[in-house]
Amino acid sequence: MNPTSEQNTGKLRIHLWGINYAPEVVGIAVYNTMLAEWLAARGHRVNVVSAFPYYPEWKKLPGDTGRLYRVEESEGLTLHRCWHYVPEQATALGRILHEASFVFTSLFRIMTLPKADAAIVVSPPLLLGAAAWLFRLFRRTPFIFHVQDLQPDAAVALGMIERRRILDLLYALETFTYAKADRLSGIAPGMLEAFAIKGVDKEKTIFFPNAVGISKNQTQIRDSSRDGFGAEKCEFRVIYSGNLGVKQGLNSVLEAIALIRRPDIRFVICGDGARRKELESKAAELGLHQVYFSDLLPQADYERLLASADICLVPQAKGSGAAFLPSKLLSILATPKPVLAISDASSEVSRTVKMGNFGIVVEPNAPQKLAALIESLPEQTDQLNRWAENGRDYVAQFAVDTVHQSFERQLELLARQHAPTLKDLPPLQSKPTKQSSTVWFFRVAAGLLTASLIYYSFKADPQFAGDPFLPAWLERLGDHYPDARTLAPYALYSSILPFLGRDYRRQLSIRILALGSVLLFAFLILSELLQLALPTRYFSAYDLIWGSFGIIIGALVGILLWLWVIRSS
Repeated sequence: MNPTSEQNTGKLRIHLWGINYAPEVVGIAVYNTMLAEWLAARGHRVNVVSAFPYYPEWKKLPGDTGRLYRVEESEGLTLHRCWHYVPEQATALGRILHEASFVFTSLFRIMTLPKADAAIVVSPPLLLGAAAWLFRLFRRTPFIFHVQDLQPDAAVALGMIERRRILDLLYALETFTYAKADRLSGIAPGMLEAFAIKGVDKEKTIFFPNAVGISKNQTQIRDSSRDGFGAEKCEFRVIYSGNLGVKQGLNSVLEAIALIRRPDIRFVICGDGARRKELESKAAELGLHQVYFSDLLPQADYERLLASADICLVPQAKGSGAAFLPSKLLSILATPKPVLAISDASSEVSRTVKMGNFGIVVEPNAPQKLAALIESLPEQTDQLNRWAENGRDYVAQFAVDTVHQSFERQLELLARQHAPTLKDLPPLQSKPTKQSSTVWFFRVAAGLLTASLIYYSFKADPQFAGDPFLPAWLERLGDHYPDARTLAPYALYSSILPFLGRDYRRQLSIRILALGSVLLFAFLILSELLQLALPTRYFSAYDLIWGSFGIIIGALVGILLWLWVIRSS
């Protein structure tokens, strides 16, 4: 039995690492939350490492702005929130910085947690796979890389990234991550086929679809839910609920609505996202009075909205859904409601709709076909009812307990395969260590580095030549590589931060690491600003950039050194 399991009861200590979590109510967050809470309810000890909520509005809650870390506790589950950058506009560059910032701060956090039996790493972001490899390398924790979306393929299909070098880098990162993960899971059969095409061994892959809660009394009385949302009981209602972004291709849907002449057909678009303002502006420009926009709803109101629908839209932009199943599909089928999918014929959505016979599919960017189809639906009541019942039968295989019990068995198997043997265990008693002298050594070093930073930041001559404290070789090196004069001392300083805690041999003090890094950033900015007051010095944005790189690189190196020291002792 794994010695790290909870008190040798057979229950596991599990880390779930992903950028999205409750209270976000759409997308990946729903399934991360559902999985973590289900595992905790089964008796496993679950640590969730996630970001502060921001999606799909792309905006943090007011109380979360500026927070570096936060810990939230519930029975059997601990949630660790990590700071991340959220761009005002979700551009390609903004998304890269957004994901990279979370990977950086969350790697610090997960490195400090107690050792786990297994980790679940959820993608997007793809870059989290490289961080998971580092985590596995130093903490010896096997991980399942769970893919909710094939990011490089989607970026190519949507034209979000056109530079060949960046795409090559993304595909190289994808290949590296898939190779280093202990297991690779996907949410749809088409995704597993994509893994095989990319060279992943079939024995390594796991089919782990998203799950949905299914009530035995799920059937709703349609007319009792028709009030509100801008429509009357007698109208035929078409509903879309979810993210309003690039992948949904809703501009084409609005163009189709503009062609519909039946006044008894109404549309509800419920959600938020990067394209909401653009969609509202286009609806106003086209004079679409039959379209009602709504904010994201609490779960009870969302269920009432679904119950009020005659048919639900599942739209995808052209080329975006080759191996991707939108999260909203399962909740629609569980209601149960028929589906009108707007997707490529070769997409996973199209294949699923046809296999389950619970709706109809229209190609993207075909507003005339879509308009004609929607206008014909109010007279097809019997067909709509059959599709809804077929959907209820199809979605039964995705019930929460069915899906999660299968995945739990995969976690337990992975943990058993990587459980340490007796020779890997530390001795019962280890020799006493001279922690106090080591800590004081690093503290003295920190003091000397502080004095050096102050001296060299404000000395009249920024050149090293002729400096009384430096050897000749260092003078020449520093003047030949001026950028290194800023990067190196900050990198050296931040690399010793993990060793300044009194009990650093037992645990990494995330507080000292975070506070020390923030103080170094503050000193860097302040010193550059104060140099404006010196006649022989000047403000340099390049110094800010190189100093910031030094702090980040040094902190990462410091954590790796700390892990090496822990493993060696």
